[in-house]
Amino acid sequence: MIVERAFSYEEGFRRLVERGRRARNHFTEANLRLVVSMARKYPAGGLSMDAIQEGNLGLMHAVEKFDHRQGTRFSTYAVWWIRQAMSRYSASQRSLVRLPERMVSEKNRTGRVREQLWQDLGREPTRKEVAEASGMEVERLDLIDLATRPAVQLDMPRGEDNKKTLADITPDPSQGTEEEVCAAEISDLLLGALATLPEREQRVLILRFGLLDDREWTLAEVGKELGVSRERVRQIEMNALKRLRHPSLGLSR
Repeated sequence: MIVERAFSYEEGFRRLVERGRRARNHFTEANLRLVVSMARKYPAGGLSMDAIQEGNLGLMHAVEKFDHRQGTRFSTYAVWWIRQAMSRYSASQRSLVRLPERMVSEKNRTGRVREQLWQDLGREPTRKEVAEASGMEVERLDLIDLATRPAVQLDMPRGEDNKKTLADITPDPSQGTEEEVCAAEISDLLLGALATLPEREQRVLILRFGLLDDREWTLAEVGKELGVSRERVRQIEMNALKRLRHPSLGLSR
């Protein structure tokens, strides 16, 4: 009975995560045309791919920050973040990397550390090993990796005829008010619920359900990352999912 109940908790949470992930991706893709439209009007002239990449960062930030309870349409809200990101790019006067210098330096350093550890260990190093060798917390390493992931390439040919680009085939952002509210509510539920958990339980669920990089870690992988047994990870996950079933968190539906 306990095992069946735990399985039910996990499946319910997993479905919620998947709904949130699909809504987030749909949300972003549905508004890519907005970024392209603004880039075309950019003072630099022409369709600047640098401006588009900066606009994409602003769009992704808008997706994370949007609060449907304010009564504003997402496309209206996103314009501000996209324009701010493009303006920051213009002021930075940098053509290749537009991240904080400290983060760029840390990214380069962790890259060198990864390569050295790979040579020394004869295998891919774990996040924990890279973080320790780099003199930082694992959470900081995750943030650096997340912030420096490749930007979406809108100018690459796509589709069966290999002629259309992503900019040509992205949907019009003027639709989807119901989807906006649904996605925002799911995001609110997930973030609010995870914030109530102890740090270790948060990390286990983030890794097990792929909330950081869309890759679901196995019990063994998480155990190795945290320095505990596979069974201990399973117990932590089960306890965390039980906590999330509390009616006050809104995940028990």
